[in-house]
Amino acid sequence: MKKKNQQALLARKIAIFERALENNPTSVPLLIGHMELCGEVWEEDKLLKRWKDVVFKHPNSPELWLAYIQFCQSHFSSFTVNSMSSLYSKCIYTPRAIQEGTLKSHRPHPRTPYSLLSIFYLYCSLMQQVGHSERGVACFQALIEFNLCTPPEVSREGTSHKEQLEFFETFWDSGVPRFGEAGAPGWNNWMQSTRGRKPLGTLGLVETAMCVKAP
Repeated sequence: MKKKNQQALLARKIAIFERALENNPTSVPLLIGHMELCGEVWEEDKLLKRWKDVVFKHPNSPELWLAYIQFCQSHFSSFTVNSMSSLYSKCIYTPRAIQEGTLKSHRPHPRTPYSLLSIFYLYCSLMQQVGHSERGVACFQALIEFNLCTPPEVSREGTSHKEQLEFFETFWDSGVPRFGEAGAPGWNNWMQSTRGRKPLGTLGLVETAMCVKAP
């Protein structure tokens, strides 16, 4: 009887959230609260499908992306390192595309830069937890080099993000010590001393880190 009462109360709460969402469908607190309640009664496949639909309709909401990440990381039956890496990439690229104006369907959220840093930190923490600590450290090194050691000729107005990546990829693949390592020259000093350039190669870790531009 106690279990039935709890289920009835939960169903009533879900119904209240659904009625509230009918009147305010863009409310992020209501969306997250509804998903948390549904997580107690829905099957995982149905819940995952609903989460994908929510972030698809509200791709400019940092809070929803963070809640979606937490949901996916807490369901171990479908958890893999590769799938989570792909999810983190999507959670970083989509808000950034909205912020840059390449994705024009939604307006950027004012806290997007700070949220991207939070998502980036969670990704690096996950890499450490699953035994890929070197990758997590490298992401932080790339983020610092790109934001704090950028050569003036690369950061000048008119240089596209893709062009900046091309220059940075050359430095990153040069084999010189990186930020925090003994003898690290820094991207700017290395650029001034070598002036080396090469075509853009396959982007992976570097591109992920560079999408997180410090606010």
